[in-house]
Amino acid sequence: MSDSNSRDLTQQDIDDSRRDGLSLATALVILAEDAWDGVRMEYDHVIAQHGQMHEGWTLASQHVFLDGERRYDRLDIVLSSGEKLSYFFDITNFYGRHTIPDDDDSEAGILD
Repeated sequence: MSDSNSRDLTQQDIDDSRRDGLSLATALVILAEDAWDGVRMEYDHVIAQHGQMHEGWTLASQHVFLDGERRYDRLDIVLSSGEKLSYFFDITNFYGRHTIPDDDDSEAGILD
């Protein structure tokens, strides 16, 4: 990779076992072809941890922010127990990449 820094994927691969996404320092790196796939991967991770949306958790807020040269997506959720959590995803890899879903691809961009 060119222009590498300590946050690039080579080092991230080494650190993956310590990444839980619960802080900026442990943000999960999302590698996706475009924003549709990237956001789906983010939600898939939360679903894997806490069950289906509106059953095990609800989304309180979501926003993208810049930290240095990296872009992040933060999902603030509320678990069915009332506990509040934030998940941080490094979306630098796909931020700004958009594709138009095929008309016959009814699942593209839809998060259940």
